[in-house]
Amino acid sequence: MSFQNMSLKVKIFILIFMSIFIPSTLLSMMTYKSAQKAVVSQMKESVQMDIGNAIKDLDTSLGAVLSLSQSMLSKENILQVMEKEKPFTEAEKAVYYPSIYQTINNYISMIKAPKIMSSIDSYYLYLPHQNTIITSSSTYYEDIQEENVSFLCKGMEEKYQGCWYATNEVNYYSLKGKGKENKLITYNLPVMGSTGEVIGICAINIKPNVFHTLNTSNISSFAGDIGIAGLNGEFVYGSGDEIDEEAYRQMMEHIDSVGRTKGEFEQNIQKEKYYVLYDTSEFANWRYLITIRSARVLEGMEQTKRFLVITIVISVFLIILVSGLLSRMIYGPIQKLVKAMQEIERHNLKYRIDDNRQDEYKNVYTGYNQMVEELSRLIEDLSRERLLNKEIQIKLLQEQINPHFLYNTLDSIYSIARLRNVPDIADMVYALSKFFRVSLSEGKDIVTLRDALDIVESYLTVQNIRFRGKFQYQVFASEELYPCRVPKLVLQPFVENAIYHGLEKKREAGELFIRAETSDEILYLTIEDNGAGMSNEKMELLQASLKDSKGAKGQNFAILNINTQIKLRYGEGYGVHIEGEQGTGTKVIICLPIRYQDE
Repeated sequence: MSFQNMSLKVKIFILIFMSIFIPSTLLSMMTYKSAQKAVVSQMKESVQMDIGNAIKDLDTSLGAVLSLSQSMLSKENILQVMEKEKPFTEAEKAVYYPSIYQTINNYISMIKAPKIMSSIDSYYLYLPHQNTIITSSSTYYEDIQEENVSFLCKGMEEKYQGCWYATNEVNYYSLKGKGKENKLITYNLPVMGSTGEVIGICAINIKPNVFHTLNTSNISSFAGDIGIAGLNGEFVYGSGDEIDEEAYRQMMEHIDSVGRTKGEFEQNIQKEKYYVLYDTSEFANWRYLITIRSARVLEGMEQTKRFLVITIVISVFLIILVSGLLSRMIYGPIQKLVKAMQEIERHNLKYRIDDNRQDEYKNVYTGYNQMVEELSRLIEDLSRERLLNKEIQIKLLQEQINPHFLYNTLDSIYSIARLRNVPDIADMVYALSKFFRVSLSEGKDIVTLRDALDIVESYLTVQNIRFRGKFQYQVFASEELYPCRVPKLVLQPFVENAIYHGLEKKREAGELFIRAETSDEILYLTIEDNGAGMSNEKMELLQASLKDSKGAKGQNFAILNINTQIKLRYGEGYGVHIEGEQGTGTKVIICLPIRYQDE
């Protein structure tokens, strides 16, 4: 069943339910999303602050390590060993190497003691002239092959110079290309001789967990993985097994495409969403990346989500209950109105709505009861009016005898005048008979232009005989305009005024012209005479009356009444216009729309 065909009660219930349920559900979802966004934003802000603080602390520690390492390389025993060009004898080794071990380990102790860098691992001192590596573990390796020593191989490349990079631990197995590789993070400090050649390289080695030794409590609380990559594109360190080097490489490519040193973005890794936050250390030439699983960040929101779901479920039951009650409250009074309307359909006008409500429906019920009472009175009045109309119709049928009696009497006078050879009387009676026949027009108000002109010509015939040819008249109208529909007596009052107020007062014979013309779908009827005319004062007064003829009275009543009828029937754009001067005559122009049928 479509919504349109449902009952009003069901429609009200559905509309109330949807108007409450949809906004409340949307509000709950928006609240949850807003809380989610706030949690993520707070996490990003705190982790980003952790990264920044950790970078500052680590840069400070690394700077101190490099400073102490530079100081160590200036020691006399270190310089003596590096400057020795000839191979050491076993006796010389027994003298110099223990001194080197002690100096190196003293500096390592200096670094660890004030907690400058607790993750310091070791020092490697490479002597090119001796082709020997002396380590801080009181071990030295001779006749080494540089391609098996990672810190020497990378140190030769330009992109690793002056920065920290990942290397392998130097031991017996790594030098032979065997065994398990232990990763270190190394910085090379080359020492130049007096002739400009490299006489020694000091490799400072720190453990890869250097970042975890710093204060990263917020990162740890979100179980975030830490990755360190060099600005040269080398992957240095990763703290977890979930994020591999390929994933870090993709992250680095994205960061390089963005071109920012600090920021955050989202990354899908193994079909799971991660938040990635990064910052850059210009001192260490490292980029720090923190990857945090989104599910880990939002796991605290699950309780909020369950609470919202329970709230929505409870709200649905409450909304259904409230919607049912409101539907009943709204539909109940309407049902009473429906029943009352059904009683009217059964023609029971005595039925009334009896209710003691004090709300808006009270006015509706009162209005209905008053409407039914008024309808009952109107029906009674209409019944009485029908009886009166029947009586009036009978009287009208009786009164129709009078016009016929008048026509027959005038016809008899016309016949006698013709028999007695009295042409003036015959013409006058014939014109008068025609005037009455056309004027009555079976009670019609709208006639053809031909009939209106016949009325005027009959009237002029009678008046011309009466005044014994004191004036001449002419009627100009094309036959194609004869079917136009006009008010029946639109011309006769103006012709009558022209005779009595214009031509009759003229001593010599006068002339009267009646014309019918058209222009732009407008019919212009003109009555013009060369009679006495009227003064400017009377003309101005008459023209002002034509503009506002609501209070038409006096001798101009007929003219003003016709003007008012034309405006009411056809609109303000039509009506009567009069112009003229005293002693030259008067001209009346009547504007009507061209109509060929009654409207």
